[in-house]
Amino acid sequence: MTPHVWLTRQRMLLAQRLLNDPNLSISEVALAVGYSTPSAFAQTFRRIVGTTPRNFRRSL
Repeated sequence: MTPHVWLTRQRMLLAQRLLNDPNLSISEVALAVGYSTPSAFAQTFRRIVGTTPRNFRRSL
């Protein structure tokens, strides 16, 4: 696993924990894990986790 892949996975694990907090918007979660735009965050989240941040949050 390359350092970039490891870092991206760590960011997505943190994002999953942050999405458990309904007081944080998805945009705030994206910024908290280092993405400048929610769309870039959502694209990476979907590629790594297999679902969108919104659907992940709904499934909780």
